[in-house]
Amino acid sequence: MDANIKRLRVVKVIEEGRVGGPQMDIVRTSKELRARGVDVVVVVPHIDSAQFCELLDSFGIPIYGVTLTRPGAKIGQLIQYFVRFIVEVNALAKVFRKLDPDLVHAGGGAWQIKGVLAARICQIPVIWHLNDTGTPWPVRALFKSLKHIPVGFICAGKSVKKYYFGKSAQSNVIVIQSPVDCEKFCPTNREILSIERSRQETKIPLILTVGNLGRVKGV
Repeated sequence: MDANIKRLRVVKVIEEGRVGGPQMDIVRTSKELRARGVDVVVVVPHIDSAQFCELLDSFGIPIYGVTLTRPGAKIGQLIQYFVRFIVEVNALAKVFRKLDPDLVHAGGGAWQIKGVLAARICQIPVIWHLNDTGTPWPVRALFKSLKHIPVGFICAGKSVKKYYFGKSAQSNVIVIQSPVDCEKFCPTNREILSIERSRQETKIPLILTVGNLGRVKGV
């Protein structure tokens, strides 16, 4: 890379620390972006993010911790979320000013809006990553009021795009399937033979699904 060319810096932010699909997407894409010469920093919440931070650290991905409250089903959790909302948006804005990115990537779905608002305050372009199709109507209403802010959207599937944008042909919306390391999940020859033998003996079709048993998954 030419020494006179400024390296692109991307800050990825997510408001939930527990490891799930969005967090693994951040790990994989951050690793790939850094291999391509892009500076990536991941902003993570202090709460419940130990395993997530370990994964990021194992690939040498820089981490910046900040206090972020997530909403919950209990009244107390919701009250705390709204009480701390403005404080945490401003805290994120302060972090963004310090890190001085060219782009902010807000991951985790439509309810994670603090990174979007903080980027707007700092006048930094932001990409909003959407990956769900089961958000409560207040979240969808709030999303509609804010969807003019991002310069673009990433949808984790065609159904996600349809859920949030309908038949709209917005040019700043792109569908990118969540990445999977197929080699990591490739079965051994012994496992394949065992599965084939079982299918031949029972004559019953085999269906495999991978994911947690959350209600929204519709298993």
